[in-house]
Amino acid sequence: MFYFRVVGCCNGLVCLSDDIFGHTSTIILWNPSIRRFPTLPVPRIAFRSDGSNMYGLGFGVNPNTNDHKVVRMNYLKCGDEYIVPPEVEVFSLRSGNWKGIRTSSPYCIPEYVWSQALIKGVVHWVAYHLTKENGVRTFRSLVMSFDMGSEEFGELNLPKSLANESPLVMSAAIFGGLLTILQYDSLLSTTTCSVWVMKQYGIVESWSKQFSIDLVVG
Repeated sequence: MFYFRVVGCCNGLVCLSDDIFGHTSTIILWNPSIRRFPTLPVPRIAFRSDGSNMYGLGFGVNPNTNDHKVVRMNYLKCGDEYIVPPEVEVFSLRSGNWKGIRTSSPYCIPEYVWSQALIKGVVHWVAYHLTKENGVRTFRSLVMSFDMGSEEFGELNLPKSLANESPLVMSAAIFGGLLTILQYDSLLSTTTCSVWVMKQYGIVESWSKQFSIDLVVG
Protein backbone atom coordinates (compact mmCIF):
# COMPACT_ATOMS: atom_id res chain seq x y z
CA MET A 1 0.00 0.00 0.00
CA PHE A 2 3.13 2.22 0.00
CA TYR A 3 2.42 3.45 3.55
CA PHE A 4 4.34 2.04 6.49
CA ARG A 5 4.27 2.87 10.17
CA VAL A 6 7.09 2.41 12.65
CA VAL A 7 6.19 -0.41 15.06
CA GLY A 8 9.36 0.06 17.11
CA CYS A 9 13.13 0.57 17.04
CA CYS A 10 15.83 -1.49 18.76
CA ASN A 11 19.63 -1.68 18.41
CA GLY A 12 19.60 0.17 15.09
CA LEU A 13 16.81 -1.97 13.59
CA VAL A 14 13.46 -0.45 12.66
CA CYS A 15 10.33 -2.61 12.46
CA LEU A 16 7.87 -1.38 9.82
CA SER A 17 4.32 -2.54 9.07
CA ASP A 18 1.99 -1.65 6.18
CA ASP A 19 -1.17 -1.53 8.30
CA ILE A 20 -1.98 2.16 7.95
CA PHE A 21 -4.35 2.18 4.94
CA GLY A 22 -4.70 -1.54 4.37
CA HIS A 23 -3.30 -4.90 5.34
CA THR A 24 -1.05 -7.08 3.20
CA SER A 25 0.71 -8.67 6.19
CA THR A 26 4.00 -7.05 5.16
CA ILE A 27 6.43 -6.57 8.07
CA ILE A 28 9.97 -5.32 7.40
CA LEU A 29 13.05 -5.14 9.62
CA TRP A 30 15.03 -2.21 8.23
CA ASN A 31 18.69 -1.63 9.05
CA PRO A 32 19.40 1.86 7.67
CA SER A 33 23.12 1.74 8.52
CA ILE A 34 23.77 -1.09 6.03
CA ARG A 35 20.71 -0.42 3.84
CA ARG A 36 19.17 -3.84 4.32
CA PHE A 37 15.41 -4.33 4.71
CA PRO A 38 14.41 -8.00 4.74
CA THR A 39 10.68 -8.75 4.66
CA LEU A 40 9.51 -11.23 7.28
CA PRO A 41 7.74 -14.42 6.22
CA VAL A 42 3.96 -14.12 6.06
CA PRO A 43 2.53 -14.65 9.57
CA ARG A 44 0.78 -17.91 10.29
CA ILE A 45 -2.49 -16.15 11.15
CA ALA A 46 -3.71 -14.10 8.18
CA PHE A 47 -5.51 -10.78 8.29
CA ARG A 48 -9.11 -11.19 7.15
CA SER A 49 -10.17 -8.87 4.35
CA ASP A 50 -13.72 -8.68 5.75
CA GLY A 51 -12.38 -6.82 8.78
CA SER A 52 -13.36 -9.54 11.24
CA ASN A 53 -10.02 -9.41 13.03
CA MET A 54 -7.43 -6.90 14.25
CA TYR A 55 -3.84 -7.50 15.22
CA GLY A 56 -1.34 -5.68 17.39
CA LEU A 57 2.43 -5.75 16.92
CA GLY A 58 5.44 -5.33 19.19
CA PHE A 59 9.18 -5.33 18.41
CA GLY A 60 12.13 -5.83 20.72
CA VAL A 61 15.07 -7.99 21.70
CA ASN A 62 15.73 -10.71 24.23
CA PRO A 63 18.59 -9.10 26.21
CA ASN A 64 19.90 -12.52 27.27
CA THR A 65 20.33 -13.94 23.75
CA ASN A 66 20.35 -10.76 21.60
CA ASP A 67 17.60 -12.36 19.49
CA HIS A 68 15.30 -9.75 17.96
CA LYS A 69 11.62 -10.66 17.95
CA VAL A 70 8.25 -9.49 16.70
CA VAL A 71 5.15 -10.41 18.70
CA ARG A 72 1.79 -10.44 16.90
CA MET A 73 -1.57 -10.61 18.69
CA ASN A 74 -4.58 -11.53 16.56
CA TYR A 75 -7.98 -10.46 17.94
CA LEU A 76 -11.12 -11.91 16.34
CA LYS A 77 -14.16 -9.66 16.15
CA CYS A 78 -17.69 -10.53 17.22
CA GLY A 79 -20.15 -7.83 16.29
CA ASP A 80 -18.47 -4.56 17.26
CA GLU A 81 -16.27 -6.07 19.97
CA TYR A 82 -12.94 -7.92 19.95
CA ILE A 83 -12.64 -11.32 21.60
CA VAL A 84 -10.03 -11.93 24.28
CA PRO A 85 -7.65 -13.58 24.70
CA PRO A 86 -6.07 -13.25 21.23
CA GLU A 87 -4.08 -15.78 19.27
CA VAL A 88 -0.39 -14.96 19.73
CA GLU A 89 2.61 -15.71 17.51
CA VAL A 90 6.25 -14.64 17.74
CA PHE A 91 8.84 -14.18 14.99
CA SER A 92 12.47 -14.82 15.93
CA LEU A 93 15.13 -13.20 13.74
CA ARG A 94 17.56 -15.92 14.81
CA SER A 95 15.33 -18.79 13.65
CA GLY A 96 13.73 -16.88 10.78
CA ASN A 97 10.31 -18.35 11.58
CA TRP A 98 6.98 -17.55 13.22
CA LYS A 99 5.73 -19.76 16.01
CA GLY A 100 2.51 -19.85 17.96
CA ILE A 101 3.00 -19.59 21.70
CA ARG A 102 1.08 -20.72 24.74
CA THR A 103 1.35 -18.08 27.39
CA SER A 104 -0.65 -16.09 29.89
CA SER A 105 -2.55 -14.49 27.02
CA PRO A 106 -3.66 -10.92 27.68
CA TYR A 107 -7.28 -10.20 28.46
CA CYS A 108 -6.86 -6.60 27.37
CA ILE A 109 -6.64 -4.99 23.96
CA PRO A 110 -4.12 -2.56 22.40
CA GLU A 111 -5.11 -0.80 19.18
CA TYR A 112 -2.91 -1.77 16.25
CA VAL A 113 -1.54 1.72 15.54
CA TRP A 114 -0.63 2.62 19.12
CA SER A 115 2.99 3.31 20.02
CA GLN A 116 5.15 0.98 22.09
CA ALA A 117 7.82 1.56 24.74
CA LEU A 118 10.67 -0.97 24.99
CA ILE A 119 12.43 -1.13 28.36
CA LYS A 120 15.00 -3.85 29.18
CA GLY A 121 13.55 -6.35 26.74
CA VAL A 122 9.92 -5.72 27.71
CA VAL A 123 7.48 -4.06 25.28
CA HIS A 124 4.71 -1.87 26.72
CA TRP A 125 1.50 -0.58 25.15
CA VAL A 126 -1.50 1.38 26.39
CA ALA A 127 -4.43 -1.06 26.39
CA TYR A 128 -7.90 -1.45 27.84
CA HIS A 129 -10.18 -3.96 29.53
CA LEU A 130 -13.73 -3.94 28.17
CA THR A 131 -16.59 -5.24 30.31
CA LYS A 132 -20.37 -5.04 30.40
CA GLU A 133 -22.39 -4.05 33.45
CA ASN A 134 -26.19 -4.20 33.14
CA GLY A 135 -25.83 -4.08 29.39
CA VAL A 136 -23.61 -1.00 29.51
CA ARG A 137 -20.07 -1.27 28.21
CA THR A 138 -17.33 0.08 30.46
CA PHE A 139 -13.58 0.17 30.00
CA ARG A 140 -10.48 0.52 32.12
CA SER A 141 -7.21 1.73 30.64
CA LEU A 142 -3.92 0.14 31.68
CA VAL A 143 -0.45 -0.76 30.40
CA MET A 144 0.01 -4.17 28.77
CA SER A 145 3.50 -5.67 28.53
CA PHE A 146 5.27 -8.52 26.75
CA ASP A 147 8.65 -9.89 27.87
CA MET A 148 10.79 -10.83 24.86
CA GLY A 149 12.80 -13.25 26.98
CA SER A 150 10.14 -15.24 28.84
CA GLU A 151 7.49 -14.58 26.14
CA GLU A 152 4.94 -13.78 28.84
CA PHE A 153 2.38 -10.99 29.03
CA GLY A 154 1.83 -8.74 32.02
CA GLU A 155 -0.22 -5.76 33.13
CA LEU A 156 0.61 -2.53 34.95
CA ASN A 157 -2.08 -0.33 36.46
CA LEU A 158 -2.31 3.35 35.67
CA PRO A 159 -3.11 6.00 38.28
CA LYS A 160 -6.87 6.41 38.78
CA SER A 161 -6.95 9.68 36.89
CA LEU A 162 -5.61 7.89 33.78
CA ALA A 163 -7.39 4.55 34.21
CA ASN A 164 -10.68 6.31 33.56
CA GLU A 165 -9.38 8.17 30.52
CA SER A 166 -10.02 6.93 27.00
CA PRO A 167 -7.04 4.88 25.75
CA LEU A 168 -7.37 6.74 22.45
CA VAL A 169 -5.85 9.88 23.99
CA MET A 170 -2.81 8.13 25.53
CA SER A 171 0.39 6.58 24.22
CA ALA A 172 3.37 4.75 25.72
CA ALA A 173 6.82 6.34 25.59
CA ILE A 174 10.18 6.47 27.39
CA PHE A 175 11.47 9.50 29.28
CA GLY A 176 14.81 9.35 31.06
CA GLY A 177 14.83 5.56 30.68
CA LEU A 178 11.50 5.29 32.54
CA LEU A 179 8.09 4.09 31.41
CA THR A 180 6.06 7.14 30.40
CA ILE A 181 2.49 7.83 29.37
CA LEU A 182 1.65 10.81 27.15
CA GLN A 183 -1.91 11.95 27.84
CA TYR A 184 -3.62 14.35 25.44
CA ASP A 185 -6.66 16.41 26.37
CA SER A 186 -8.67 15.23 23.36
CA LEU A 187 -8.48 13.01 20.30
CA LEU A 188 -9.02 15.92 17.90
CA SER A 189 -8.05 19.59 18.26
CA THR A 190 -5.54 18.67 20.95
CA THR A 191 -4.30 21.62 23.02
CA THR A 192 -2.27 20.03 25.87
CA CYS A 193 -0.14 16.96 26.54
CA SER A 194 0.54 15.70 30.07
CA VAL A 195 3.65 13.61 30.71
CA TRP A 196 3.29 10.90 33.38
CA VAL A 197 6.35 8.92 34.51
CA MET A 198 6.53 5.67 36.51
CA LYS A 199 9.52 6.47 38.72
CA GLN A 200 9.72 2.94 40.23
CA TYR A 201 8.89 0.25 37.72
CA GLY A 202 5.87 -1.80 38.75
CA ILE A 203 4.91 0.48 41.65
CA VAL A 204 1.57 2.09 40.85
CA GLU A 205 2.03 4.72 43.55
CA SER A 206 5.19 5.94 41.80
CA TRP A 207 3.31 7.37 38.81
CA SER A 208 3.94 11.10 38.77
CA LYS A 209 2.76 13.86 36.47
CA GLN A 210 5.94 15.63 35.41
CA PHE A 211 4.87 18.16 32.78
CA SER A 212 1.85 19.68 31.10
CA ILE A 213 2.81 20.94 27.65
CA ASP A 214 0.85 23.61 25.80
CA LEU A 215 0.52 22.50 22.16
CA VAL A 216 -1.22 25.62 20.90
CA VAL A 217 1.01 27.71 18.63
CA GLY A 218 0.66 31.47 18.67
